[in-house]
Formats: sequence, C-alpha cells, structure tokens
Amino acid sequence: RSIAGVDPFVLAERATESILGTIRLERASGHLRDVVAQSPMALRFYQEGMRARAQNDRAAAKRFFAAAVAEDSSFAMASFELAMIEPQVGPLHLRALHLAASTSDRERLLIQATLAHLLNDPASRTFAETLSVRYPDEPEGPLMLGRAFIAEGRFGDALAPLRRVIVMDSASLRSNDGCRACDAYAESVSAYIFMDSLPAAERVAREYLRARPKHAGARYPLIDALAFQQRFDEARMLVTEVEEASGATLGEYSVRAEMLIREGRLDEAEAYLLRIIDATTGDDRANARWGYTILLRTQGRYREALVVADGLRARDAAPPAPPAQKFWSAGMRAMILHDMGRYTEVIA
Repeated sequence: RSIAGVDPFVLAERATESILGTIRLERASGHLRDVVAQSPMALRFYQEGMRARAQNDRAAAKRFFAAAVAEDSSFAMASFELAMIEPQVGPLHLRALHLAASTSDRERLLIQATLAHLLNDPASRTFAETLSVRYPDEPEGPLMLGRAFIAEGRFGDALAPLRRVIVMDSASLRSNDGCRACDAYAESVSAYIFMDSLPAAERVAREYLRARPKHAGARYPLIDALAFQQRFDEARMLVTEVEEASGATLGEYSVRAEMLIREGRLDEAEAYLLRIIDATTGDDRANARWGYTILLRTQGRYREALVVADGLRARDAAPPAPPAQKFWSAGMRAMILHDMGRYTEVIA
C-alpha cells in the first residue's frame, strides 16, 4: 500500500497510522506534525517516549526522551517531557523553559504554563488563558487554567474549564493512552474538597471510577473523597484494591501511611513506615523516609525529623542522584528548620 504526504512528518504520521491500523494497535497521543524537532530520529524517540509514558513505564520513557534530546539538543518538547519525569523542579525544567523561547507558539505556552504552575508563579493563569484561547480544540489549555484557578484559591472557577477537558478528551478514558480527562477528574475532586463540598467530590470521583474502572489510578480521588469524610474503612478497601492490582508501589506506600495519619493512628503509621524503610532500597526507601519526616513533624518531633532529612540530603548529594533530588531533600530540611524557628539557617 502506498502512502503520500506533503512533508516528511506528515508522511511519517500517515505511515504510522497505516501500520498500527493494520496490526490493530492504538497510537500514542499527539501528532508528529504538532511537535517541533530538527531531526526525524529525535521525533521518533520522542514518540516512543510518549507511548512508554502513556503505559506508565517511566524508565523507558526517560530513556527515549533522553535519546531524543541527545539526538537534537534544541528539541524543546523532548526536554520538557524528560524534565516532567523528575519529581521536583530542577535544572532539566529550567533547560526546557530556556528552549521554549525558540519553539512553536503552542509548545512555548504549554511549557511556560506548566512550569509556572509548578513554581507557583502567578503568570501561570495568563499562560493558560492564552493557550486556551489560541488553541481552543486542545485540552491542555483548559486543564492548565483549571489548575491555575485552584492554585489561586478560586476553586469554583476551576470547575468549568476542567469539565470542558473531561468532555473534550473523553475518548482517552477508554484507552491506555495519555489521559487529560483523568487529570481533570482528579483536579475537580480536589477543587470540591478544598470547597468542603465533600458529597460533590465523592460524586465526581465515582463518575471517574465508572468511566475508568480497570485503572488503579482512578481510585485515588475516591480514596481522598472518602478519607476526608472520615469513611476510612471504605477508603482502605480501595487502597487494598490498588495494591492487589498493581503491587505495593511507591504511590500506595504514601497513601496507606497518609490514611493512618489522618485517622490519628500515629504509632501504626510510624511502624508501617519504618517497616517499609527497612524492607526497601533506593527511591522506595527515600519516599518512605520522606513520609516518616512528615509524620515526625506532625507530632512535633522536629529533632528526629531533622536527622532523617539530613540522611536524605546526604544520599541525594552523592552520585548518581539526579540534581532535582538535591532540591527535594534540601527543601524538606528547610521546612523542618522553619518549624523549629531556625530562620537564619533556612535562608542559608
């Protein structure tokens, strides 16, 4: 079968769709022609990275995005997606922001809106509004606008753009592809919780779970909605469902520990986190230690929390820890010092 296209990227797009259609596979979200890159090979690595990310394979996504950046160092969206894999804002994010100045208008606005949101920059809403107006058929603009409204404390104003995303991107709820509607559902539940409209939060969370029943992540908003209503037994059942479906992963450790803390079962939370710390290594252990410092701060045990935070900081200072982790652990230490009233050390 012959394929025709007006340029290499349209040709690659149509060939990809033809091949995947023949073997009955879904393609990753987005279009090659929507992404600005100098190298077709870098674009291919980027597309594979997007597919891996949609399948929650973060390690593979990171490898593909890094390969795309190595192939084309000016590739803004590859740098951006690589940065977004990191848990905290760091040098990779700043690099993506620098490259945004020389990419397409759409990509620039998307990168600027996202990073402004992560940095709690008030300009986030301006970027999001512009993205929504200039590209009204894409869900990223209203999604970022909803997030910006939540960050400003305008929770009711966030609901309309977030519902727009759910309607616009509803097809993604039935696929394993990137799901902006999922993000919008989760943000909507958060907005209702912040407004103390807990029955509404539960209603939207259950709507989300009905739309995506086979995905473990769709249970998290309902877990929150139930926990805030102090319906802990029901929330724990959902946590158990997630663990049975996907194994006790990083996210479930923090959810279960947070549940125990909310119930005031602090001794059980401490024993649970210490057990995880003893039984795991690497990022799993660091995540549990992070949760443990939060527990200690909750109890006013600041000196013990500072010891744990110093251990995290020492770990993150040694290679091969990524630079972003250094900001992460240093931030925790700064918060504890602030709690202790040691303000001059926070500034240092």
